[in-house]
Order: sequence, then C-alpha cells, then structure tokens
Amino acid sequence: MGAHNWTPIGYYDSDTGEEYQFKGTFNGDGHTISNLTVSGGDYRGLFGINGGTIQNVTLNNANVTGSDYVGGLVGRSSSTVTNCTFSGTVTATSNFACVGGLVGYNDYGGTVSDNTAISTLSGTFKGGIVGYNYGTVSGNKYYSNANAVGVSYGSIGTNTQLYALTLPGGVTVTSGAFATANGTTYAAGNITLAGKTGYTYSGTTTANITAATDLSNLGTATFDTANHYVLASDTNTLATADNVGNYPDLVQVYALTLQGVTVTGDTVVTVDGTTYAAGTVTVAAKTGYVYSGETTLNVAQDTTVSASLDTANHYVLANNTSTLATADNTTAYPDLIQVYALTVPTGVTVSGSLLTDGNTAYVTTGNVTFTGVKTGYVINDVNVTQDTTVTATLDTENHYVLADNTSTLATADNTTDYPNLVQVYELTLPSGVTASGDSVVTIEGTTYATGDVTLSAAEGYTLQNVKVDGKELTDNFTFTVGADATITADSVKFGNGGKSVEVGGTTGNFGEYDGLYSITASQQNSTLVGNNNNNAVILEGGGVNILTGGGGNDTFKFSAGGGIVTDYGIGSTKDSTGKTLSASLGTDVIKLDGEVKGVYFDRAASSKKSATFTAIVTYDSTAVEGEDTQIIVLQNINKKPTKYSS
Repeated sequence: MGAHNWTPIGYYDSDTGEEYQFKGTFNGDGHTISNLTVSGGDYRGLFGINGGTIQNVTLNNANVTGSDYVGGLVGRSSSTVTNCTFSGTVTATSNFACVGGLVGYNDYGGTVSDNTAISTLSGTFKGGIVGYNYGTVSGNKYYSNANAVGVSYGSIGTNTQLYALTLPGGVTVTSGAFATANGTTYAAGNITLAGKTGYTYSGTTTANITAATDLSNLGTATFDTANHYVLASDTNTLATADNVGNYPDLVQVYALTLQGVTVTGDTVVTVDGTTYAAGTVTVAAKTGYVYSGETTLNVAQDTTVSASLDTANHYVLANNTSTLATADNTTAYPDLIQVYALTVPTGVTVSGSLLTDGNTAYVTTGNVTFTGVKTGYVINDVNVTQDTTVTATLDTENHYVLADNTSTLATADNTTDYPNLVQVYELTLPSGVTASGDSVVTIEGTTYATGDVTLSAAEGYTLQNVKVDGKELTDNFTFTVGADATITADSVKFGNGGKSVEVGGTTGNFGEYDGLYSITASQQNSTLVGNNNNNAVILEGGGVNILTGGGGNDTFKFSAGGGIVTDYGIGSTKDSTGKTLSASLGTDVIKLDGEVKGVYFDRAASSKKSATFTAIVTYDSTAVEGEDTQIIVLQNINKKPTKYSS
C-alpha cells in the first residue's frame, strides 16, 4: 500500500468542530497490512479517532506522519486496542505533539493491552506504545527509541521492553517475550532458540536477554534435507542447499503423489514432475480419469491422491494419439485426450481421426468429413459431440443396380446391408430401338446402362438418323454412357431392292409411327407410301425419289436431289390388296435445306380433277436461296405448272 496515502478511519472536522469516531469492531483476524503510508494533519494512523474495538491486526513496515495525535495504529483512542502488532516509523511534526508506536493519544476510557510495537519515533511526547496517556496501558511488548509511554496521567501496567538480537543464521526464538520485524528478532528475558522452519539447529537453546545481545556464536543451523520446503518469498521455488545459503525464510511443503489428478492452492509447486503443497488444496481429476475422494484436502504430510481410468468414455494417450487408453497403458497416469467413437460403414475413412479400429474411428470434437464412401451412397458431414453410428444412405439423385445382381435397381429397401452398387444411367429410347452392352438393364420399361452401349432396331429394320442428346451418332451406333441420355432414331425397313420402304412392319405403311424417317444417298430412287397420319420425311440422298403421302399433315424435307410428292400416288397407286388408295386430303409442307432441283408437288398424276389440298413451300435456310434451287408445284396435271425460284 506504499504508493497510496491512506485516509484514516475516524476524523475531526475542523470546519464544524464535529468529531467522527470509529464506533464499531475491527477484527483483523490475524491478517497483515504491509507498507502502509499515512500522512497529513492531526489524527493520523490506520484509524484517526477510535471509539470502538480494534484487534488482531498487524501493520508491517508502515510509515505514518502527521501533525499531532499520531500513532502507528490509532491517532487517538478512547476505547480498546488489543492483540495488534505494529512495525515501522511514526512521526509527529507539530510542537508539543504526541506520537506513539501504537496509539498517539490514549484518552480517558482507552485501553491498550497485549500488543506489540517495534517503532522508530519522532515527536515531542513519544512513547513506544502510547505517546500521551489518560487511560490504561498494560501487557504490551515494545522496541523503540522511547519509553513505553511518553507522558501518562492514567494507569500503566507491566509492559515489556524488547532488545534486538543477533541470531545464528537459520535460528529463531520460539518461546519467551519476543517479536520479529523486517528480519530482526527482538526479545526480553528467558527465551528458547531453535532452527527456523526448514533448518536444524545445533547449539545452546536458551538465553536470558536483558539488553541487545549477539547470540550468533551459540550454535549453527543447517538446511533440513529430510523434508521439503519452498522459499517464503517465492513459493514456486523449491528450497535446495544451493538457494538457502543466506537462510531465507522457508515454508514447509509436502510431496504429493498425484495419480490421475491435479491440485490447486496457494502453496502448490511442481518441480521435476513432483508436486509439493501445503495447507488447503483442491483436487480435480485429469481428463480421462475419475476421482471419488474428497475434493478439498488439508495437506500436512506426504500424500498419495489417486484416480482411476474413466472406462465409460474413450481416450487416447496425449503423447501418442494413435493409441487408445486402456487400464494396462495408463498405470503411470499419463495425460489423455478424450475422443469419440464413430462407427462407420466398411471402407469409409474419417477425416481427422486419431486412430481406427476396424469399422470404428476415434476423433475429437468438431466437424468431420468422410472419404471412401461406396459408389451409390452418401454420408453427410457430422459435428462430433458424442459416440455416433454413421450410416450411409442411398444416393437417390442418381441410378444404381446391385453389383451382384445387375438386373435389380438399387432402392432404399434393398440396400440396408450396404451392398456394392454399380452406377447406371437412364436411356430414353424411341420405340423399336433397343440398347445392348455388358451393363444394360431394363426395369419396368426403363432402360439403364453404363459403359459402352450399342443401339439396334428390330430384325429386318435399319436405323437411320441416330442422335444421342441431339448429336448425330455414326460409329456403328455405339457410344459410351456416362450420363442420362435421350436417343432419337428412325427405324426403317427397306424392300424391293431398296425401292420401297416398310415402316412399322407393313410395306408402304406409316401407320405405326408418327416420326422422322430418312432415305440416305445409298437408298436413292426409292418409293415411299404413307398413310393418314402426320408423317415427316427427310430425303438426304440424291436421285429421284417418289414419295406418296397420305391424308395427314405431312412434311417433306429435301436436302439434295429431286423427287415427286403426291397426296395419293403416281397413276393409280394401290395397296397390297389391289385397292386404290384413298384418304382425306391434308395440308402438306415442303421444306428446302440445300440446293434442290426438280421438286414437284402433285395431287394425282392420273386425275383430271381440280386440286383440293393446300401446299406450303418454305425455305429452311439462306443456303437454298440460289439459282440452282427451283420448285415446281402442280395443282393438277393438266394445268400449267407454276415455277418458284429463289
């Protein structure tokens, strides 16, 4: 408290003439206040004016200065001061001022008893215990540059003057009238000598003190190596023969054998792996151990405090985190780290796992991710706070089949045992087209595949214009499946040496299909007979192709070559029974994409009737807009043709 100027408790207000005494009871309970500084006017001390009881407090190395009524403990008292100790300097600066080692002015009714004061005084009326007395002063011990009481008009009982002693190093006074302040021992009369805490004394053990005495030749003290001590000035330092040469004050401590526990307290020090303590300590189990004893211990001897391994949870050795803690490898109570058991599917690896035992991975708290999850399954990240069984669930965003039964699609019901899966992809196929390969399966009308797949049509049919997701497929209709795919294709059967086409299984009949049909260059000079459906026909090859549409809304697209298009036929086209074809007329469209010549659109070459249909001619691109593209539309064979040019 030396840096702070203390304001005394209890004071006199010179402005009003009012006096404010301390009226209560102050019990220091044996505590010490060190380095107190008090300065100012009258009534200086820890207490300025006392009208109550002050007891059991020690002021060590205090410095108190005032004008008048100055005491080490109380400036002026009219009540009780007992069992207190003071050491330090007390100064009164006014002329004829009273100054005392304990009380500057002991008023009527004041009692100063059973105290100890070691002081250096300065002032007019000074006393080692009381400077000016009207009360009672008795049973006190003092050492000072003044008598026990400076001036007294009251009662003075027996008070003992102490004398400074020079003691052998490591020796103290244990009985008799004595006191110690700032490393010096003061005594009077018959005393007993012994080694200080931590030292063993050999020599004369008694003396009669009547004046300042040098006792340093009476004997010697040696450091007690049979027990454990720490320096009183630094309780974190264990006393050794090397650091006690000047006989510092020591505090005895006791070796604690700690097995799976830690201790905390005011006097606890760990040196070279051994913990030493004294007094009250608090015991707690280390991570991974269970302690069932008292959590508060009063250490007064070497003690073993034990815990046991916590077998209800999982731990690894802190110095070897790949080793699970067991009763066998924790007999030395090593430091442990708590981990949690994650039970994972076979083959799954847990990020950040400290060790793995079969399908169990041990990890600390926090988020973990997983690798090595089987094809077809997913595992969400887990925030670990406890033992957990991690389950892989079927990836429902994609398609899979059982690896040991590829004709069975994987579902939540048949994958509870975490079987191996093979990813497959859904193929959307046109009617009449099938897919084949090592990993192709059709389930409930849907085809799934992976790897190399070959497309084919029904027996006798030819695939034309095959595309996978809009991209033309020409390599033997084989491609590699790595994603869901949509296939488009024409399935056409050619007859009559390639000059007639069967679609849907019947010669000259589109009846089974409303689709896109192609005649390539290798199939030029062909005849195709349609039906009453809405047919779409592309001619990609050259040559002269004769196509007879039906009664539907037909589209004929020419990319090259030429041809004749009619609604009924050329001459009297008949069906397979010999009956002339007849059908309601529709609206037909001719589309041109490329340089096309000599394209004719006619109702019926053998009929003289007027046309009753509508023909629409369109250009698909600027490529057809050239001198080489000419369109002639015949509404009736006997009428003059109408020529359309670009």
